Amino acid sequence: MNIGQLIKYDITNIFKSPLGYLGILISLLPGIGVIIATKTLEIQYSASMVLTMFIAFGGLVLLMFSIRTITRDIQYGTIQLFLNSKRNRTKYLYGKLLSVLCIIIIFTIIGTIFTLFSTTIMDSGKLEALDYLKTLGIFTLVIGFFISLLNIINLTNGKPAIVYTTAILLMFFLPTIFAASILVPKIGETLAKMMKYNPFDFLPAKLNAGSLSMTGTQILISLACIVVFVAINHYIIRNKNI
Repeated sequence: MNIGQLIKYDITNIFKSPLGYLGILISLLPGIGVIIATKTLEIQYSASMVLTMFIAFGGLVLLMFSIRTITRDIQYGTIQLFLNSKRNRTKYLYGKLLSVLCIIIIFTIIGTIFTLFSTTIMDSGKLEALDYLKTLGIFTLVIGFFISLLNIINLTNGKPAIVYTTAILLMFFLPTIFAASILVPKIGETLAKMMKYNPFDFLPAKLNAGSLSMTGTQILISLACIVVFVAINHYIIRNKNI
């Protein structure tokens, strides 16, 4: 199996579908709204706001694209063509993870170009190159964490609807429950502090807020979880007949 061909197919599949372009448009619309408000309503926004909007909305679209990438072959039954040996199974897994990484890079480039374009129009709040690298880092950690986790469900369950439903629960409902932990009598404040080191809480929060900030401890926790999830993926795909 050729990993390069697999990655090429996964990427081109996005741009061959009208839904792919619709998703990219949805990612850009909030930023376009910020630009229009700045020029027509004389509201003083900066380019950083455009990038924040792209991270928040584009990140969710990116997650949906990534889930589509890992579930498509199971959904259409074509995964059987790739998993005829343990070696091909491993290559397939890491090919899919590389496809997701390539999609993350493409989205980061789109967001960077769009934000740079907005600075020429708004003429305020130019960003540093480091901010765009942080965008790539945030996308990689958040999407890498959830995709490596969701792919475990994908491989063991084989039902894309459950994968999408789990993603929605993890991204929206679970963080809301964690946020309510502060209301627990006596230990609420302690629980709230603990949530700062819970990737199921701080990663969705960073993405939904379009934040570029993350502590070193949070980064290490996220990377450690990704490594563990990928190892579980590796074990499952090598030892399970799909």
